[in-house]
Amino acid sequence: MKSPILWSCLLAVSLLLGACGGEDRSADTDTLVVLTPHNDAIQAEFARAFRAHYQATIGREVEIDWRPMGSREMLELLRNSYARTEAPGYDVVFGGGENVFMALAEAGLLVPADLDADTLAQIPARHAGQPFRDPQNRWIGSAVSGFGFLYRTDLLEMRGVAPPTKWEDLGAPAMYDMLALADPTQSGSVAAAYEMVILSAPTWEQGWAKLLSIMGNAKKFLDSASKSADAPRMGEAPVAMCIDFYGQTRAVANPDKLRFAVPSGQSAYSTDPVGVLKNAPGPAVAQEFVRFVLSPDAQALWALPKGHPKGPVEYELGRQPVRRDVYELYGKDFLPWTVNPYAAGEPGAGTDGGANMTVDPQYRLTISQVLGRLVKAAAIDNSAGLRAAKKRVLESNDPALLAEFARLPDNADTIEDLRAVGAILTDESRKGDADRILTDWQRFFRDKYASIVAP
Repeated sequence: MKSPILWSCLLAVSLLLGACGGEDRSADTDTLVVLTPHNDAIQAEFARAFRAHYQATIGREVEIDWRPMGSREMLELLRNSYARTEAPGYDVVFGGGENVFMALAEAGLLVPADLDADTLAQIPARHAGQPFRDPQNRWIGSAVSGFGFLYRTDLLEMRGVAPPTKWEDLGAPAMYDMLALADPTQSGSVAAAYEMVILSAPTWEQGWAKLLSIMGNAKKFLDSASKSADAPRMGEAPVAMCIDFYGQTRAVANPDKLRFAVPSGQSAYSTDPVGVLKNAPGPAVAQEFVRFVLSPDAQALWALPKGHPKGPVEYELGRQPVRRDVYELYGKDFLPWTVNPYAAGEPGAGTDGGANMTVDPQYRLTISQVLGRLVKAAAIDNSAGLRAAKKRVLESNDPALLAEFARLPDNADTIEDLRAVGAILTDESRKGDADRILTDWQRFFRDKYASIVAP
């Protein structure tokens, strides 16, 4: 491991050499190209803080060229880009969920981060079964998230419906036409929330039945996680599934009407990682950015209030840091909804004080490779049919119709089938086969819903 002083010297030399080479940068300003699903507020605060850090540490200016896009879009872009060229011109991936990063690492598109022993000691390799960093440090979690539901207390009371406490409650008959959900192919956090529903069941088949029942109760499907989380506040739907920082920030801003809860024992913490891409045009700058993001000062940006000496300047980010020591250093000053994932109640404390479930990461990865596109075929592309079929099942109270409603396509009805289909859907050389699978799924669900509704 290089000493900090030696590394800073080597970094400065490499940056100066890079400035004299073929990279598109001025004599005294370096550029970092970052792919990210993070919002404008996160981009602004981390860019400001990194520029100050870089000037103080390296003695040079740096500008971040943000390339914002959804998690799945980012993964597909990188797979396609590296299939065409060994050096597509991107430096860093920042955010997007560990499943995306596990796929990038497996494809050989990430390089190990050069981190000191203290940083590695403060970020556990695993927590409650979930990987928080790659064994080779090709990706490292930078923020921690949980998943649950945001609900509007007055709207539920008007309808005589009890607040939900478990994922199953969202699929109950009383919740029909009351949920705001979103497309998991457009949002990594939405996909992760749906994965939690699946993982909270004993088997894949039971998990899918639970999730489909929930989706059948949707009042609307929106095209982004933030829009669905806004629906209860706007009165568009009483309940929304969402990531914790969307739910917590909205609940704190509207304490008289909104509540956010994590279903006790039915959600696991996930991380939004950061990693350096293979053949990055500015590898030294990229490594410095990763070290900065994982430093105590940058970690504090996630949870400190605006105006705190170590906090953000313009936007409160409302995320949970991944470093253990940051909770000890700054925890008393953190925003009130911040939850310490390492607090008493191992394997982790939820926002309702309950323990989180332990997850098999390989099982979750298998599900994640298929679930988004299966949900799109079953619910997004066939939303009207799904709602009509769910209504018919509720009205009939017929176990046979319920079983038909939950039935999966033949090539996705066991976890073994899921692995085989996932291999096709993630293989760029088999795009034609993948397209045929998706078309068949759309037809399968359309026809199944129509047969349930038909007299």
